[in-house]
Amino acid sequence: MMMLKIGFLGFGQAGSLFADVAKREGFQAIAFNTAQVDLDVLDHLDAADRMHLGGFEGAGKNREIGLEAFEEHSDIIKDTISNKFHDYHILMPIFALGGGTGSGMAPAVINLLTSLFDTKVISPVLLLPHDRESLRAKMNTLEAFAAISENEDIGATFIFDNQKINDMYPSYTISERYDTFRETFIDLVKQFNEATERHSRISNLDAMDLLTVFSERGCALFSDLTIEEKECNNPSIIGERLLHSLEFSAYATTDYSHLSKVAVIGEYPEEFTRHITVDALFENISIPLEIFTGIYPNDESSQENKLYSLATGLPFPNNRLKQYEASIQQEEQTIIKSLTIAREQQYQNKKEWTDSLKSKRRIRM
Repeated sequence: MMMLKIGFLGFGQAGSLFADVAKREGFQAIAFNTAQVDLDVLDHLDAADRMHLGGFEGAGKNREIGLEAFEEHSDIIKDTISNKFHDYHILMPIFALGGGTGSGMAPAVINLLTSLFDTKVISPVLLLPHDRESLRAKMNTLEAFAAISENEDIGATFIFDNQKINDMYPSYTISERYDTFRETFIDLVKQFNEATERHSRISNLDAMDLLTVFSERGCALFSDLTIEEKECNNPSIIGERLLHSLEFSAYATTDYSHLSKVAVIGEYPEEFTRHITVDALFENISIPLEIFTGIYPNDESSQENKLYSLATGLPFPNNRLKQYEASIQQEEQTIIKSLTIAREQQYQNKKEWTDSLKSKRRIRM
């Protein structure tokens, strides 16, 4: 049995930080950025894997600059990716859609990857802005997402909502909040990939199973549940908790009743399987087209009984995107008025009375 080869490609500041965590956890990763200062703070990527797109020093939330940076460096980006990831199974490009570099490059990079690699799964990771981010960030998001969604060859797309991340960790500092979020996600990717090398007499999740789940187009999300022994007699309770964990997660809210493919890892005593069936777990959510399972019994001395799931093929978070549209429409006229005043303002000096106060005779030393 073998694990899948999964590579992470970070674009912009948020994407670069993601790639840095992935590298620390043993994945092949690379970061591309218009701002050298963002690359300098990375701790785990080698210097050769921190690619500064020369001639630029940030994009100032301007998508056109991000796209221009991609176009000027498209050959080196293409060659670097081809050399480093030519034998990989899954590529996960990461972008924050509110900024200039990530949102400007995202559609072009994803199109490059899907055209460059016919048989690889391209699984984007997208970050949406929180409610109080600027209108420009929300406009960038809508423009970038519309372009990305035109690509019919992408696989599972993980879409995170910064507002939900903030709500999940209200007492954390900004760094703690996003470090925790990135580490949790990378750890779950690692958890599922390592499961493909485990062995069980009950059921195994193999590499092709996982690749099949990752290949499904649409929203994707992980969940991580601890199961109490008293719950194993009633799978519907676990199913309710599973739905709750999806709704109150960092992922952008979507319609959970449209699952397509699901991979499940169970780590609990074999005795639990008398009552827990994977089909029953999803009865209150949706019956997926395909379910792939790996049940790996732990011994009774184990402190935790775990259930991990990866669901793909869900609808894109259209309601969240419409919230951005409404926010933009609500503030649009006020912003236009303010910009017009700022950009066209002049001060007219009343020269006739200032002249009357001046001395008519000019004196010199």
